[in-house]
Amino acid sequence: MHDAIVSVPPAVNEPMLGYAAGSPERTRLQAALAQIEREVIEIPCVVGGQRVTTGKIREVVMPHRHKHVVARFHAATEEVAERAILAALEARREWSAMRWEARAAILLRAAELLSTTWRMRLNAATMHGQSKTRAPGRDRRRVRAHRFLAVQRPVRRRALPRPAAVERRRVEHDRAPPARRLHVRADAFQLHRDPPATCRWPPR
Repeated sequence: MHDAIVSVPPAVNEPMLGYAAGSPERTRLQAALAQIEREVIEIPCVVGGQRVTTGKIREVVMPHRHKHVVARFHAATEEVAERAILAALEARREWSAMRWEARAAILLRAAELLSTTWRMRLNAATMHGQSKTRAPGRDRRRVRAHRFLAVQRPVRRRALPRPAAVERRRVEHDRAPPARRLHVRADAFQLHRDPPATCRWPPR
């Protein structure tokens, strides 16, 4: 029987670095940019935790320097896509059966890696892979990902049940013929945009 008392740390915003000239974070970022420029990594498909190479190679180039290849990836085939769907469904079953404390630990660990070990690597990949300058590209996407991962666990623990009105729309959509589903989706979107008071978070 699980009787541990788990204390979840409060979610806080990740601090933004200044990257001023001569600062340690600027030096680390410049080193990460130079390392990515020297590399041409190979990206396989990952299905069920296994690396799958299809041989259908495509190139990833810098948008601002089209002749500079930063990676080559294996394009998925139909058979690989089918395997990935089955693997995702199996992973969903395992994840949904896992205790919330274990899931929170995984999300917190991912958030920690984004804010420490992989911080400059992710920033540099954003700048070279999407042609972002230091100002908008430095921490924005990493901080967004960190905030999502770190905030998910307390919100998930206190998640409210699905309101009956939304559940009825879902059942109606699944049973409706294709021509009718568009109207059902429109009704469901209206509920999502202006949900009942019992569905709002935080509760009022």
